[in-house]
Amino acid sequence: PIEQTATSTPRRDTSSHEQEFRNELRDAVRACDVERLVSVLGSASVPSARRVEILAESDGSGRTLLHLCPTWANSTDAMKAVRKLLDCSANCDAVDAFGRTP
Repeated sequence: PIEQTATSTPRRDTSSHEQEFRNELRDAVRACDVERLVSVLGSASVPSARRVEILAESDGSGRTLLHLCPTWANSTDAMKAVRKLLDCSANCDAVDAFGRTP
């Protein structure tokens, strides 16, 4: 749900399920753990439309998980992790603060 006060702009109320989903997703991407990534993305705790929105979220530099996956790559599973993110509608055209796409 959207929450709005008289002095603020609308903001989405983040549930604990969504925050846990974000944390697990980031950890799976950081480890390039494709099995875990598949499990997290298949989680029923966050509706699929909301999962797509979460995949599109970026950090303070405009980097999405798709930007960060190759950066954190520490295994040969990095390409599989990137493919899984793309299969789940991660935006390959997202531009970070430096003008770079994933």
